[in-house]
Formats: sequence, C-alpha cells, structure tokens
Amino acid sequence: MVEKMVGWIESEQCINACGLERMVVGMSTDSIHEPEFSTKFCSSECRNNCPNIVDLHVNLAAGEG
Repeated sequence: MVEKMVGWIESEQCINACGLERMVVGMSTDSIHEPEFSTKFCSSECRNNCPNIVDLHVNLAAGEG
C-alpha cells in the first residue's frame, strides 16, 4: 500500500475535514489541545476518509509521549 502512496497529496476535502491548513509550515501537537481542532480531527469525516493525516498526527503525538 505504501508504494501506491508515493507522491500522494491529500484533497482539500480532507484538509478541511481534519481542521488543517495546507500552507502552514512545521508541525506540532500543540493544536491537539485546541477544542476546534480536536472536534474536526476526531470527526468521522476525517478519521474515515483521511488515513494519512490521522496516521501522521497519531505518530507525531506518540513520538512526543
């Protein structure tokens, strides 16, 4: 599956559903504590349709402990 994902760019629908902004530089788990982000990120639309975004944030959070 990973081989098929090379060069994959998430759709605007996923970016919006998960409460992200495409032009933001850098990553942090600070936004996880914001209610608006958590609501969108935990929505079924984000979790069920945007696996790359969910995996990325889960792994980022796990790395920070």
